[in-house]
Amino acid sequence: MSKHSKGARYELEARKLLEKEGFLVEKKNYNRWASKDFYNLFDILAIGEYTRLIQIKTNINHFYTAKKDIARWLDEHKINSITFEVWVKEPRKAWRMEIVS
Repeated sequence: MSKHSKGARYELEARKLLEKEGFLVEKKNYNRWASKDFYNLFDILAIGEYTRLIQIKTNINHFYTAKKDIARWLDEHKINSITFEVWVKEPRKAWRMEIVS
C-alpha cells in the first residue's frame, strides 16, 4: 500500500466521522499545479456549530511536526474563531485528536 492511498483512506475515514457528527466537510480539489491542502497545512475543512481546520497524519512523528508547524502559523495569523486540529491514525489504533492553540 502506498503512502498516498493510506493517507487518502484515513482522510475519508475522518470525513465520515465528521459528517456523522453533523459537520459539512470539504476537502480541497487536487491538481498538480496547486497545493492539495488549505493554507498548505490542513487537509479537511469542517463547518458546523463551529469551524474546524484539520490536518490528518498517519505517523506519530509527523503528528508532532504538524503541531509545531500549525502553532507557528497561528502565531503569524492570530485567528481565534476557528479550531485548528491535528489528528493521527496509526494502524490498529484509535484516532488521536489534538487541538492546537
